Amino acid sequence: MRIFAGPHRTGFITILTALLLPVLGIGVASADLVVGETVMLKVPDLSEFPLAIEEHQFTCRAVTANAYWLIQDSVSVAGTGPGVLDTIVWNNLIDQVELDILTTDFEGAGGVYATVTEYYGAVPDTDNDPKVWIVMATIRDLYLQPPTDRKVMAYVNPADVDTSGVTEEFNNHDIFYINLHSYTQNESVLPVAKELRKFYVPNGLGMLIRTAIQPLEDLWVVKGIGATCQFLCYGVTKTTTGSYGLAFNLKLFEKNPDIDLTFYQSIDQSWDYGTSRAQAFLWFMYLAQREGNGILETIAQSTGTGMLNIASAIDPSVPEDEAIQTNVVPIYNDWLVCNITSNLRDGMSGGIYTYEIFADSVDGFSHAKQNSAFEGRFSDGDYPLPVWVSTGMAAAIWAPQLDQFTGDYTVYPTVYFNGAYADDIGSGSLINGKWIAFIVSVDTVTETIVSVEEATLNELYNGSFELAGDAAYLVVTNNNEGGQAALSYVLSQDSDVPDVLLAVHQNSVNDQYMTLYTTLFDSIPEAFDWYGPVFTASTVDTSNVLEMEEFYGTLWDCRFSAWTSGDYTLQIAGYDQSGFAASTSTNVSVGYVSSNTLSLNVNGINLDVMAGAAAPGTMV
Repeated sequence: MRIFAGPHRTGFITILTALLLPVLGIGVASADLVVGETVMLKVPDLSEFPLAIEEHQFTCRAVTANAYWLIQDSVSVAGTGPGVLDTIVWNNLIDQVELDILTTDFEGAGGVYATVTEYYGAVPDTDNDPKVWIVMATIRDLYLQPPTDRKVMAYVNPADVDTSGVTEEFNNHDIFYINLHSYTQNESVLPVAKELRKFYVPNGLGMLIRTAIQPLEDLWVVKGIGATCQFLCYGVTKTTTGSYGLAFNLKLFEKNPDIDLTFYQSIDQSWDYGTSRAQAFLWFMYLAQREGNGILETIAQSTGTGMLNIASAIDPSVPEDEAIQTNVVPIYNDWLVCNITSNLRDGMSGGIYTYEIFADSVDGFSHAKQNSAFEGRFSDGDYPLPVWVSTGMAAAIWAPQLDQFTGDYTVYPTVYFNGAYADDIGSGSLINGKWIAFIVSVDTVTETIVSVEEATLNELYNGSFELAGDAAYLVVTNNNEGGQAALSYVLSQDSDVPDVLLAVHQNSVNDQYMTLYTTLFDSIPEAFDWYGPVFTASTVDTSNVLEMEEFYGTLWDCRFSAWTSGDYTLQIAGYDQSGFAASTSTNVSVGYVSSNTLSLNVNGINLDVMAGAAAPGTMV
């Protein structure tokens, strides 16, 4: 249950703080800012190619119980409309009416400061001044491809709050910045800017808390925490003009599920990477749903970083080298399913496959609403599926792909999965993939989840799953930190095991070698899977595995030199594209011409090579 401090309680705490800190021997600012006072501050540059940092004058326009509100005097970023370069900011980009709304929401009835600190803990004091500096500046954030502003709204510079000396000094106050430059290109979008500033004040406060505790925190965590603060204060925000805000970002993520959770710059920068911001927001809200609201404060107030810090917050007793796989991955897998089924409001497994935060929402959130969310979409006319190859994962870890099955698949309910399908184009060894696949079957008539099953895969990531319900979704992730990227997987309903064709020829250039050619063949030539064919040559007492190479198309070859005279079994084994094992073998007899007659026998067939018929030492 929420506990809101309220304006009277906040003011009381502030008064006590001012009185008690000197008594306790804790320093306070020697000279507090007052309304009308001016200061020079460095303005960040968040562009793709930053320019030299500039200092500009700011005027303190308000002082509240927990914050100074400083506004840049004039626009310092080239623009148009009311935000043209050198325009006076006050009463053009922001005025007293807007500032009063912001300060009232922050300290009074809006409860921004009380709500954010309730969930994320106290704001650290790194500058011996208990008040936060809310700095409203025109911040350059231009990206060149495509040429557009990022539209950054809130920002925290780690250098402002880093007391360790690791980062270069900046303004050295407990600052979060609100960007006055975004959405000021003309008068018609200025209302968008004004509404977004209100939404992003709690965003900036949450980002400040996390960054001040750990200036080296991953940006996806900082931005995700900020977005949750926006939600906790204002819900799923949406501007009156343009419908921008958290609601807009959630729609972006609905359409683009296959992005790396831990990479904050996915998709389009023109909304300050709103897709990534929404993804991180949902992850943290789902964590709070599963682990309790206290998990948010534990994460925000800890000195660790990234996913390992989250794992430790869930259960600090698990060793670090096991913590992510043990604590995080199971919740992450459930979250991927929840992102598809949430709108069904199904109570399966205690409601872990639906968002509590959207329980009363008409729109909610679900990738199932967006056709573009699916890598593969299969329906009537597609079954039985031929061999279908995905285009490859976006990242090696924390990035899923989704496939959708609709229509009548009752005659062909089994789908074969062959993971790690690639041709050495990825970032590392193919075997480093760690595929996890879930099949989610739903009943669209009763709007319920029929089943959530993990596909059973062998050590080479081959397996199968069953389609149930009248719609099904495959959730695939390659969740292996440091593993292979750019892997593909194969889906198929081709249950015919192909023949393995094998041809052995004595090399025409060097008769000391044999050349083997092999391919799979059903009704047409078929490819081996990612591992390729395995060639084993065996005598009665020795076996050697030799590497084969792609020769042309689906054909593989290998040059083989017998290591001794005698009878050999040459075996080819592998998996087809559906993941079915296939093999064949042939026998050969090898000898070397000498001064005596050479006799060879294979499967009852005799060959005699008379003395002098070939040069001594020739392999036959």
